[in-house]
Amino acid sequence: MATALPSPLTLTLSAAGPGYAAGQLPDLKATLTNRAKRPVTICAYMLGPRILSTVTAEDEDGNDYELYPFKPGRWSALKPTDFKSIPPGKAFSIRLPIASSQVWGFVRSGGQPPLITNGHALKGFAAGEVTFRARLSDQVAIYVGKAGAYDRNWEWKKVPDELPDAPKPLPKVFRRAIKGRGVITFG
Repeated sequence: MATALPSPLTLTLSAAGPGYAAGQLPDLKATLTNRAKRPVTICAYMLGPRILSTVTAEDEDGNDYELYPFKPGRWSALKPTDFKSIPPGKAFSIRLPIASSQVWGFVRSGGQPPLITNGHALKGFAAGEVTFRARLSDQVAIYVGKAGAYDRNWEWKKVPDELPDAPKPLPKVFRRAIKGRGVITFG
């Protein structure tokens, strides 16, 4: 039986600000670090929304939360700068706006109504540690549902393959799914 090789990239989540008080929502920072001995090229097309659409949180009491969009998104144009080479031992970071966003909100998992309004969104996390998890893959999704609500309507595309303005031939890019996590203490 073959075993999977370790990913050359790691994904780490951390606080984007200096600290968060109890009752606040965070902005996150996602960092991709190249652990390989060669450069790794990623397709960073809509990287923020790609990661945000997978973020979950768990507080110290074991309560789970999912991050939902409450505003429909739009596809952006693929640009040559969306292909980023990360040198060996180097990292590439982006800010993931949650607290400062009018789009995203955390909602407690389980027992949710079919239509989740932005009124269901958490106003802030209680004091204590919260573990955030996310995933990055070669898929991108945009929310195409109702504004002010989350009704589970998404459009998906494979990146960069299914983008209408993808270069031909496609550049060789990192395509494996990777998971990341980070812990933030609210207090």
